Amino acid sequence: MSLPKFEDATFTIECHWEDTSIEDHFSEIGKECLDKLIARLENGDIWAFCTVEVIAEFEGCKGSDFLGGCSYLDENDFKTGGYWEDMQKESFRELVMEVYVMRQKELGLELVNRLSV
Repeated sequence: MSLPKFEDATFTIECHWEDTSIEDHFSEIGKECLDKLIARLENGDIWAFCTVEVIAEFEGCKGSDFLGGCSYLDENDFKTGGYWEDMQKESFRELVMEVYVMRQKELGLELVNRLSV
């Protein structure tokens, strides 16, 4: 049973609307900065305040990692912030677990019996 290697996975980023209050989350940045973020949100700029999801995919299986309460200029800004690499690793870890479980189901109990011997 082979599991994917990091370089075998395809990574994507999805930006989701944040469901917490921007005012509560960024209460200490000052009114002017907060007003700019709110204006960006009102103009449909989801990256102003969002939850970022990094997805690792391989052969129909997925693993995800989420980071909420984010504010970035865009996807490229997120990728330069340091979380991108960490979230790739975590989503890949979730992916490997998903592939492992799928492969176990394909093999039935045979694999479990061999591991318990």
